[in-house]
Amino acid sequence: MVNSAELLRWSEWRPLAGASRDPAIPAAPGLYRIRRMGRNALDYIGQTGMGTMNLRTRLGVLRGVYGEVMPYRAPHTAGPALWALYHQTGEAFEVFVLPAAGSTGWRKGLEALAIALDR
Repeated sequence: MVNSAELLRWSEWRPLAGASRDPAIPAAPGLYRIRRMGRNALDYIGQTGMGTMNLRTRLGVLRGVYGEVMPYRAPHTAGPALWALYHQTGEAFEVFVLPAAGSTGWRKGLEALAIALDR
C-alpha cells in the first residue's frame, strides 16, 4: 500500500539557476514543479528517471532559459517556452522537487496526478 504522506513530501522551493549544483536537490528520480519566483501558479510539471538523467541533471539542462538566445534545440522540451516566459517577464524560476523511486510508469502516473491536482 502507498503511504500518501510520503507522496506529498515535496522539497522547499529552490532557485532553478544553479539547480544542477544544489545539494538540496537529490540526484535521484522524481517529479519537479517549476514556477516564477514568488508566484503560486505553476509554469511546468515534469518527471525524470534514474541514471544520467536524474532530478539534478534534468534541471541543469534548463540553464539555457536564462541565456541570450532561445534554446530551440534544448535537451528539455520546456526550454524554449520557459526561455520566452523569462525574457517576457524578467522573472526568475524556482523549482520544487519530489524524489520518487519506481518505474517510469509510476512516475508518469504521479506526474499526471500532480498536473490534475494543480488545476
